[in-house]
Amino acid sequence: MVFICEFKESSSFLMIEVKRQYPSRILVPFAKVNCSDNIVCFNGDDTSGDPRVYYIHTFASPGWEDRGYADNFTEWLKMARLESARYKAEQADDE
Repeated sequence: MVFICEFKESSSFLMIEVKRQYPSRILVPFAKVNCSDNIVCFNGDDTSGDPRVYYIHTFASPGWEDRGYADNFTEWLKMARLESARYKAEQADDE
């Protein structure tokens, strides 16, 4: 998973594309899952200061894009760190 802010063109493209594909939702993409069309977005409708984080499968038909959510960024970051550790362990086992 990579933070898209590191790649200006990609972040601009994803912001425009998500808005075009899912106009009824306000999604703010901030990360992309490597080797897939899955992205991670803040719920832009939430003004609480602690919004849900959604997993979105871009290029899916509206209504089919949801791939789950985390309650907030802190929960998402915990899950991302666990996933990263699991991936690194699998890579070490393969060597």
